[in-house]
Amino acid sequence: MNPSDLVQQSRQQTQKGDLVGAVDTLRQLAQLVRSPGVHATMGGLLRDLCDIDGALAAYQQAYELSGDDAYRLRAALTMPPIMRSRQAIAETRTRMEGSLRSLLAENIRIDDPVRMIPHLAFYLAYHGENDHDLQQLIAQVIRKACPSLQHTAPHIADWGGCADRKVEVVFVSSHLKNHTIGRLNRELIRLLDRSRYRVTVVFVGQPKDAFAQEIAASADSVVVVSRNIAEAQSTIAGLQCDLLYYTDIGMDPFTWLLAHSQLAPVQCVTWGHSMTTGLDTLDCWISGKDTEVDTGQAHYTEPLVRLTDPTVTYRRPVLDGPVPSRRALGMPSEGTIYLCPQTTFKLHPDFDPVMGEILRRDPTGHIVLPSPRVPSWKSVLFERMRPHFDVNRLVWLPSAPHQQFLATLAAADVLIDPIIYGGCNTSLEALAMRTPIVTLPSPFLRDRYTAAWYRCVGVTDCIVETKEEYVDLAIRLGQNPSLRSSIMDRVAENDAVLFDNPRAVREHEALFEKLLADKS
Repeated sequence: MNPSDLVQQSRQQTQKGDLVGAVDTLRQLAQLVRSPGVHATMGGLLRDLCDIDGALAAYQQAYELSGDDAYRLRAALTMPPIMRSRQAIAETRTRMEGSLRSLLAENIRIDDPVRMIPHLAFYLAYHGENDHDLQQLIAQVIRKACPSLQHTAPHIADWGGCADRKVEVVFVSSHLKNHTIGRLNRELIRLLDRSRYRVTVVFVGQPKDAFAQEIAASADSVVVVSRNIAEAQSTIAGLQCDLLYYTDIGMDPFTWLLAHSQLAPVQCVTWGHSMTTGLDTLDCWISGKDTEVDTGQAHYTEPLVRLTDPTVTYRRPVLDGPVPSRRALGMPSEGTIYLCPQTTFKLHPDFDPVMGEILRRDPTGHIVLPSPRVPSWKSVLFERMRPHFDVNRLVWLPSAPHQQFLATLAAADVLIDPIIYGGCNTSLEALAMRTPIVTLPSPFLRDRYTAAWYRCVGVTDCIVETKEEYVDLAIRLGQNPSLRSSIMDRVAENDAVLFDNPRAVREHEALFEKLLADKS
């Protein structure tokens, strides 16, 4: 097989989720060509397979072939999606800090950051630690290595405020589509007062699905930018906006790189990805009263603003038609269903013994999880979880359309919110489906959404303070339908605060006015 055929084969294997096969194909290719890109691609796949030693070796080979420091940076930022233990988390973060400090001390240069920095430290958020210092260090390294990221829009120098005209607000994201970010932000975009604000949505990449088209239709204007930093900087600067609103920074490396620029007098970010950006170009991090602790500023490089929860105007989810049977949804028809409908990398090692104790105390119970995006993640989890429980009692559900997902939430007995990184969008959907959620909030935003939603409606029965309380409540809810019903009846009495409530939009408007006035 010639090299071009091997390249095509590896791409097809990656698209199908056969990462092991793709790595084997790239190893064959590496025997035929001396290409740093081949080894770098292999490094990314090995990272996704949680083979960090293999990934680091691949990046080292890419560096030796090219001398390009971008590969050293990729190695520094590399961590597994699934952490094997608390000790592994500590070791990973220590290695990362040491590597980044070494790079910061050198005069490394990266000329094409979009192409050469395809991943950031996305998985840091799932470690359960304060990411302030590491994120700030990453930003310092990349800013020094990539001076082209630092761009200031020309109109800022002469900007004199907008008290006598409409405020030009621009929303920027790669995820304003059928995605959590789209669901969390569509009403803010739609409902901003058009007598005072003119709204432009900037899509990174051409929007394709119906959800994106709905968001586009609700805006006053739409701009599409490609993944070219210089072009995106120029295009957004040309809009001469007053306020730039990043709905999420950190989920996509491109918008994080873009946010190094000053493209508007006021720049905001909110919790699409629940950790600080590490940047100093943003005027505020918009969060909530109960989604943050009183000392929450220590978690952010951005000034923290705490609105009244919920900080999002969320359209009430509606299930079309009756709830199908559990068997039709892929779940066992008998026994208690403890549903944890969260992505696989939210399953922190500290959650394993909690799930194990639930299953021990409820011998007929089942813990139901979404199937992982990378099939081999199951084997990594199984190795980690086996000391705590029989992994054969886990039930895995394939990805499903949104209506089927809502039906699954409705059919479960109880949701178990992962410890360390809990649900947000999913928790709102579950409460709308009248399914209780057990939650144990930590000091960090990423683990406080569910508790904040409960506090909004004045029902705190399902918020616990210890792992022992968590297990006890999960068992009681799972085995007591009348208890579940009584709690959810009380939630339903007050859930208008959670759904279709424009208060968050009005609070955003008041915040925007303050930020703009302070700058002018």
